[in-house]
Amino acid sequence: MKGIMSAENTLDDGLSINLPEFIPSWDRRVAKIISNVANPALLASCMVLLAAAFVRGTAAWTWAWIGIITNILVPVAFILWMLKRGNISDFDIYYREQRKLPYLVTLSCSMVTVTAMLIGGAPMIFVIIIAASLTQMMIMFLINRRWKISAHAAGMASFSMFLFHSLGVTALPALFGIPLMIWSRVRLKRHTLFQTLAGSALGIIVFFSFLTILAD
Repeated sequence: MKGIMSAENTLDDGLSINLPEFIPSWDRRVAKIISNVANPALLASCMVLLAAAFVRGTAAWTWAWIGIITNILVPVAFILWMLKRGNISDFDIYYREQRKLPYLVTLSCSMVTVTAMLIGGAPMIFVIIIAASLTQMMIMFLINRRWKISAHAAGMASFSMFLFHSLGVTALPALFGIPLMIWSRVRLKRHTLFQTLAGSALGIIVFFSFLTILAD
């Protein structure tokens, strides 16, 4: 038997919601692995750590961990707290209306992080990464007021652009991660094709622009 099942959850306000849930199949398992392993928080952490490896030096690693803690772990902890309290449907925040507060917290963390890096004299690559992430998040926040856009697709596209800019043609295989993530999110019914394409386009445009204009 194949098809979509509906999993009913109840938030703390008593509202019952239905999340898309699928009868297990090999392709859905693969799609779930891709989405979980290449989630935005993990990709962002890898990007910052790779930047530290490229820059080298103790100061670079210090700024990398500062960025990971303030710009990634704090927002993730807030989302987990909201999930525990029953304020959101799931970690991916399936429902667009529930994304407003997490977006605002993430934006605030990014603003604090990029300000601290500018004042503290962090290597420029870290400032560029956080500033690009902040810009991308602002655009996604505005879009989210009317339409749901894929953060997973945007994260994968951003990471791919960073690798391509840093390693050149050596990183071309990383670009295949973009269509893989698009397929994953659509296959899991977490987003429509247009939502994933929009997220991918946003990640490519923002990070390519920031890295090309400011890093070179």
